[in-house]
Amino acid sequence: MRIIVVLLMLLATNATAQQKVNLVITDSLFIHENKSLKESERDLIRQLKLQALRQSGAVESIQTYEHMYRSEIDRNYFELFSSSTLSELNGVISFFELLKEEKSYNPEFDAFVLRYTATIEVLLYPDKNYEPHMIKLNGLHKSYRVGEKLKFSLKCNQPAWLYIFNLTDNGNYLIYPNAAENHRLLQPDLEVNFPINSGIEYHLQAEKYPEINRLVFVTMSEKKSMYFLDNQARFNSDELLFDWIFSTIPSKRGVVYTSFILTE
Repeated sequence: MRIIVVLLMLLATNATAQQKVNLVITDSLFIHENKSLKESERDLIRQLKLQALRQSGAVESIQTYEHMYRSEIDRNYFELFSSSTLSELNGVISFFELLKEEKSYNPEFDAFVLRYTATIEVLLYPDKNYEPHMIKLNGLHKSYRVGEKLKFSLKCNQPAWLYIFNLTDNGNYLIYPNAAENHRLLQPDLEVNFPINSGIEYHLQAEKYPEINRLVFVTMSEKKSMYFLDNQARFNSDELLFDWIFSTIPSKRGVVYTSFILTE
C-alpha cells in the first residue's frame, strides 16, 4: 500500500542509563549444498549477532532475535511484536561491521567454509521498572479491496511521536509522517483519526494481488531520525526497521503490529 498525494569492552553509566558492550567476534559456517552463498552469508551474520548477545549477557533477548529471524521466512511478525516477547527483550545489536571475510575449502568434509570477523556493539537496557507505551487501534479491517481508503483511529497513553510503517509483498514504506501530514506530538488518551489531514486520503493499491500489508505502529518519547529511508520514504530490509525500533530502550518506545490482505 502506498499513500498517494572476543575483545570485550563494557561502557557503563549510571543504573538508569544504557550500557554498551563492544566485542570483536570470529565465527565460521559450512556452506550447505542446499543453500546459496547469499543464504549462508546471512546465516553466519545472524550467528555472529547471537554470539554477541550471549557474550554480552543479554540472554533473554536471544529468543527475541530467533523470533525475528524465523519470522523473516514468512514475514509473520505477530510473535516478534507480542507483549510477552517485547517484555523479555533486554538487549539489542546497535552496531555491526564486518572486519574480515574469508572463504576456504575443507577437504575432510568436502565443503566450503565461510569465516567472518566482526565488530559488534550490544546495547543493554536498564531495569524494567517503567510505564510501558500503550497503543490502542480502532477501525482497521482484516481485508480490503483495491481502491478502498484506509481509515483508522489511534490513542496512546503518554506523549509520543508516532511512526507508521507498511511492510508489503512488493516493498516497504513509511505511511506517517508524510509530506502532506506534519509530524506532531500525540497527547495521552486523546484519540486521533487518520488521515490527520482531512484534505488527503490513504488510497489502497498494489502491483500484484492478493497482497499482504503488515502495519507496524511505533511510538517514541523523542523524535528519531529514520536514516534507513530513501528519498521516496521506502526501505529494503525489514531488519533495518527492527534495528531502528529496538535501538531505543523499551521505556521510550511502543510497538503494535497488525496486518491485512488487499485483493482486487
